[in-house]
Amino acid sequence: MSFGKCFYCETKLKGKRKEVDHHIEVTVDDTLSFEWYNLYLSYDNCNNKTPHSIISVYDALNPCSNSDEEIMKHLI
Repeated sequence: MSFGKCFYCETKLKGKRKEVDHHIEVTVDDTLSFEWYNLYLSYDNCNNKTPHSIISVYDALNPCSNSDEEIMKHLI
């Protein structure tokens, strides 16, 4: 799905440390812990770089579920 790239920064992950991250953190909703649509491949540096509580998941765009039109409204 991600063409071997990080969900956050789109760095190609071949030869890099990878992790699976929860889009909606387990601490927010533990019922989504093992749902495929909530799991994303990430570069370990990106996954551990910023606390996930800085931006609410309800305010964050998800390129796998938000439409192109919704995403384009937020680009400047």
